Amino acid sequence: MSLLGFVSFPEEAMITSWNCRGMGSPEAIRSVPALVKKVDPDVLFLVETKLLYKKLKHVQKKLKYPQVYVVDHVGRSGGLAVLYKDNISFLVVDGNKNAIFGTFLNYLSNVSWPVSFIYGDPVAHKRIAVWNYLRDLRNVLSGPWLILGDFNAITSLSEKEGGNPTPSRYIDDFVFLMEDLEMADLGYHGPAFTWLNNRLVVANIKERIYRVVANAEWLNLFPLVSVGYSFLLIMLP
Repeated sequence: MSLLGFVSFPEEAMITSWNCRGMGSPEAIRSVPALVKKVDPDVLFLVETKLLYKKLKHVQKKLKYPQVYVVDHVGRSGGLAVLYKDNISFLVVDGNKNAIFGTFLNYLSNVSWPVSFIYGDPVAHKRIAVWNYLRDLRNVLSGPWLILGDFNAITSLSEKEGGNPTPSRYIDDFVFLMEDLEMADLGYHGPAFTWLNNRLVVANIKERIYRVVANAEWLNLFPLVSVGYSFLLIMLP
């Protein structure tokens, strides 16, 4: 089970992110419309939709979001979608199975900034390609930058409980990425772990694989940003 991620910055917007593990699942069909009604996020990032564009358009209509950008699923997994309101202009620059990258412009404040919505490859050794993609972006970007999503990676052994220890090389790869990008973890309110496998006792595994990071320029724009995780339908304080 994946927890919801919230990013809220006063007088700008609220971004909500969730790995729904299939928008056709009973949990998603019940929960996502109720979530949108209760929390009313300006931007909703869905990971692992397992839907093609045509079916995602039906989801968009049901959720009453005027705008959507979709990356189709491949095979039986994957699929990304960013849904957003009319007060947000999102100019998509690039989209692939692991990321949606673009520039947000809030019409109310006339402030624009790049954002990357990320889905780290669930196969550990393939994640380096996603990290190098972000490094390539860093080489052509300047100014504020926000990155958020399901990285499928941890920065230390303390961010995982249960199961086999994550090999140190994968932890180091992710830590070095954050250093190369000059990104700061924005922390969080709520549960310490963002993914649970829902098994009992010794088979139970918990990890903090969702996070929000930003560079110094972005934090200068939004010093009051708040990040939190919660179970479905529990709104951020």
